[in-house]
Amino acid sequence: NTMGILAKKISIVHNGTDDYAKEFKRTYDIADKSSAIQCVFVANLYKSKGLDFILDALRIVSKKGYNVSLKIVGYTTPFITSKIKDKYSDLNIPVLGVQSFDKLANLYRQSFLGFIASLQEQWSFVGVEMAMFGLPIVTTAVDGLDEIFTDNENALKVSTTFNNKVGLSIDVKMMADKIMLLIEMPKLRAYIGKNARLLYEDKLELGNMIKQTISVYNKLIK
Repeated sequence: NTMGILAKKISIVHNGTDDYAKEFKRTYDIADKSSAIQCVFVANLYKSKGLDFILDALRIVSKKGYNVSLKIVGYTTPFITSKIKDKYSDLNIPVLGVQSFDKLANLYRQSFLGFIASLQEQWSFVGVEMAMFGLPIVTTAVDGLDEIFTDNENALKVSTTFNNKVGLSIDVKMMADKIMLLIEMPKLRAYIGKNARLLYEDKLELGNMIKQTISVYNKLIK
């Protein structure tokens, strides 16, 4: 828009990854309702990744009587981990630090929901990975995530807000409501999760990225 280039002259190549969940079949039923509902968050634990907003939302969810556990994966320090544990001592939030992809893939397979709360993204490979494993996803509606996900189709999106005192933040109550909605509605979480997997197969698989790239080059040399 800034450069005045017509949309028909712009080609978009979606970043893609190999399919590590090709043989995986997810069930969207809660098999053991007495156990904690397992969720996953994957990112470096910087403020811009929005972990505090997720934990504030989970605190609301927990106070409503839901038993939820969030496994936190990503680079951290002893100071950051201690700060998180102290601030949210009432929540079940194992901080696992950096994990190998094999271990991360197992977490994706075992988890019930995936959360992304970034305040900005260039492109979310975590979003791609969660879609690959068919996770029902709650995500923020920001650049880099808006380009991947469609609200109420393959993810549930949470609005951001801005004010001069705190800057950009997330509607925590909306996030809590979206989480509880997915917990309470099995048909919705199956719909969102299955569509996330279809999104991956249609746009985010590595073979599609290669085809799209070759197509762009072919247009340029003709």
